[in-house]
Amino acid sequence: MRERATGRDDGVQASLRAVVVDRLRRLVLRGLSLRSDHGVGRINPACESRPAAGACSRRGSDAWIAVRVFRAGVFVRADGLRVRNVLRTYNVRWSEIDRIDPPPPYGTLRKAGLRINLLDGRVVSSSLYAAGPLNRSGFADDVVASLRAEHARHS
Repeated sequence: MRERATGRDDGVQASLRAVVVDRLRRLVLRGLSLRSDHGVGRINPACESRPAAGACSRRGSDAWIAVRVFRAGVFVRADGLRVRNVLRTYNVRWSEIDRIDPPPPYGTLRKAGLRINLLDGRVVSSSLYAAGPLNRSGFADDVVASLRAEHARHS
């Protein structure tokens, strides 16, 4: 089953993926070959005895977060939506969705992204579409409209 990302151009996404993969490869290789405690011992004193291991684990977690940030989004599938955030992924069936709302205004702390309200009262939020201080009003309206159209088509 092929996922379709909303709001992204496939050519741009492929070129971004190539750049990120190259950068991650360099980051991980640099972390594996690091022999000094440059910066690591000052950040985490527990790593002073094993600077290469500390640098490698830090770079590994940085790489994991970078991949998750890059892969974040709302994906339309035949059976529902996949909402991939940095720390968690949600799979929501079309039959579970009550409505899809645009993101709340900037300054909201919880569930700050595009909101998918479920019939049981839960709210799934996509952090990729959270309002920032420099976003224009209605920045996610195209995505919300296309998701609402998909929901209507599958309901």
